[in-house]
Amino acid sequence: MLKSILAPADVQRVTVGQEYLATQFFHHIGYDLGIVWP
Repeated sequence: MLKSILAPADVQRVTVGQEYLATQFFHHIGYDLGIVWP
């Protein structure tokens, strides 16, 4: 019972972490290419 409650929270935390990393990655690539993000 407890595991089924905690699992969605773990999935969401991983998803948020991946989105953050993707944002940082593209921001860094854009910076290297001279693109300025708003």
